[in-house]
Amino acid sequence: MQQEQVGAPEAGFYTTSQWAEKIHRSIPQAQRLIRHAVQAGEMEVRTYKIVVGMFKRPVPHYRIVKPVRSERSSSGKVS
Repeated sequence: MQQEQVGAPEAGFYTTSQWAEKIHRSIPQAQRLIRHAVQAGEMEVRTYKIVVGMFKRPVPHYRIVKPVRSERSSSGKVS
């Protein structure tokens, strides 16, 4: 569920374009990866009102909720 916040985002929350830079992907690729991560419960989304030009606009920000883990353990067996 999205919550709307006013002011600067909390630590760890980034916009789609910021995530695209962090993971070295294009914005459309980052959007797709973020959408799947939110649906899987791996990322959290909050909407913050950010000043864009002369207006305050709602901008979604995303944060990783749980670290992404491999399905294989260190022994190589699927758990």
